[in-house]
Amino acid sequence: MQPSTIPEENRGRVTSDPLVIIYVAAMPPHGTCFHRMQAMVRLGHTVIPVQTSLPRQATLPSLARRLVNRVLGPRDTVGANRLLLAYAADYHPNLVWVDKGLTIKATTLLRLRQRFPAVRLVHYSSDDMLNPLMQ
Repeated sequence: MQPSTIPEENRGRVTSDPLVIIYVAAMPPHGTCFHRMQAMVRLGHTVIPVQTSLPRQATLPSLARRLVNRVLGPRDTVGANRLLLAYAADYHPNLVWVDKGLTIKATTLLRLRQRFPAVRLVHYSSDDMLNPLMQ
């Protein structure tokens, strides 16, 4: 439907049933992930947030954190994989949206798919994921 054919009173509204979305991301209060999540809420969806990182002040200094990530790979220091599965069991989502999910394990997504075959899985990253400097 072209925007010009949508009645004025319905523009910007969700035309289908609202979704239950588990939104998995690092969400500092003024970051783009947080704003994407808020947009989903404004569209009328039920959004359950899962943080993938601690606030910056609670983590290692930047250089040390990058060194650990480079040597050991990204670590799930906040239990996001466990929370994702627990929230899915509680809320039965229609959609799981993962924003730059470097700490989300493939086994977690496979378990989600096994338990909830109809759930849609979305992974989004605006970064160039093939560039090692972006990981």
